[in-house]
Amino acid sequence: KVVPNPFQNEITVIFKFSAVQPLSADLEIFDFTGKKAGTLRSWANLTPGRYEEKLNVSHLPPGMYSYVLRLSDGQIISKNSIKI
Repeated sequence: KVVPNPFQNEITVIFKFSAVQPLSADLEIFDFTGKKAGTLRSWANLTPGRYEEKLNVSHLPPGMYSYVLRLSDGQIISKNSIKI
């Protein structure tokens, strides 16, 4: 999940997963038209467990966004909308 929602300058990304082997993950963000606005964070060699990290998003203009947290095996951990 991503909190708070709506947000201004910073979000906290919280996720957990279980996998047999270490995986990488990307948190991608898209504008309301579906155009990719960027990758907010990439992680490498994640092992099963719970993760929580604060990210600065002050570079994004106000609006509606959607995000996808995708693992390197193609699994989508989270997909949702957020508002700035």
